[in-house]
Amino acid sequence: MKAQSNIDQVMQQTQRYWYEDGFQDMAFGGFILAIALLFGAQTLTPPGSPLWMLWGLGGPLLLIGGAVVASAVVRRLKERVTYPRTGYVAYERARGKSRLVRMGLAFVISAGISAGIVVLQKNWVSLPVILGFVYMATFSFLAFRFGLRRYVFMAFWCLALGLSLASLSLTIELAGAIYHVGTGVALIVAGWFTWRQYDQNAPKGLETNDDEKLR
Repeated sequence: MKAQSNIDQVMQQTQRYWYEDGFQDMAFGGFILAIALLFGAQTLTPPGSPLWMLWGLGGPLLLIGGAVVASAVVRRLKERVTYPRTGYVAYERARGKSRLVRMGLAFVISAGISAGIVVLQKNWVSLPVILGFVYMATFSFLAFRFGLRRYVFMAFWCLALGLSLASLSLTIELAGAIYHVGTGVALIVAGWFTWRQYDQNAPKGLETNDDEKLR
């Protein structure tokens, strides 16, 4: 049992290394702000406008394209900044229990959003409350999975923000825009402070000659 516990701790520390420079947080925060822009565009679109069809098609494309762009930006930043200073860690593809956990998390989030749409149609609860619980569950899982305390703060912030906005008389689109702005900005700030701490504590990088400069 003790040996397995030590192995789990080592695996958690290795996986947590991906989040130590804050780049992942800032990229995800920017992605959330892009979702806020989509909600904002919907807020400014009059009822019956053909633009609603564009927003309906653009939503899924934004989620897919934004995730790809954010992932590429994070990888590029790590190659140029993080790896030269604290080394490169090769991550194995998720398999076994780890893959099941990630698939389960994706299913829970998707099911939560789908259920939220039904709830909204029935007028049982407002969008900010749904978003608050969905994002809280996401950050709570990340906090538990990787031992990241800042995600505990994000989980409480997301829920508190959702409950606060629910008390206001806002349209679905405006509430969605404000919620994602608040969440995205908070995550970017958390990522920035994480980067500042990493920058102060991590080695400055190896001295190299002109033929061995890091690319």
